[in-house]
Amino acid sequence: MSFDEFVALNKFLAKVLHAFSNLERNLFSLFDTAKQGRISLHLNQFIYCTANCRI
Repeated sequence: MSFDEFVALNKFLAKVLHAFSNLERNLFSLFDTAKQGRISLHLNQFIYCTANCRI
């Protein structure tokens, strides 16, 4: 792998990580309706969150 390919791969992975971070933040905000920075989940909600946050 050349240096240019390595840099391109790192840029791509950074974009993917950023996209997943935004998804997780939006999912957290969905359950944090009181905007307190914490959430309480039932088992079904926990399973839903973990299924949607998987990379």
